[in-house]
Amino acid sequence: MIFRRLSYPGNGAVGSALGSGPRGRGFESRLPESRKGLVFFMEENTVSMEEIKEICSVLAKIQDDKLIYDFFECLFTKSELKDFSKRWSLVKELGAGTPQREIAKKYNLSLCNITRGSKEMKKEDSAFKKILSLRDENQ
Repeated sequence: MIFRRLSYPGNGAVGSALGSGPRGRGFESRLPESRKGLVFFMEENTVSMEEIKEICSVLAKIQDDKLIYDFFECLFTKSELKDFSKRWSLVKELGAGTPQREIAKKYNLSLCNITRGSKEMKKEDSAFKKILSLRDENQ
């Protein structure tokens, strides 16, 4: 999730006004004059690609598995680590050719998530396949 600047009539910004969605209706009118045009709205399912690229670049330079593990433990909650682990297990199972229903039962995952992963695995230039290949080279 990221925050983005919203525009309001007269603030000189380009974009959409807060008021187009059900939660935003009338919100601007309740703001103090000094805050209008400076509101930030959290968008669900949006990721700052620059932040992701930066962390990927840093992780690519690290040769210490324990440091990466410790970093993940600091960065993610136990629940997030569990989800992260399940996703990695999903990728490995798909790579091994395990049927989707078996994966769903084994890891308590929705078929929708597994289908999404399966579609990624089928792509010609699949990052999943490349990562699994790197893992296999290092074993």
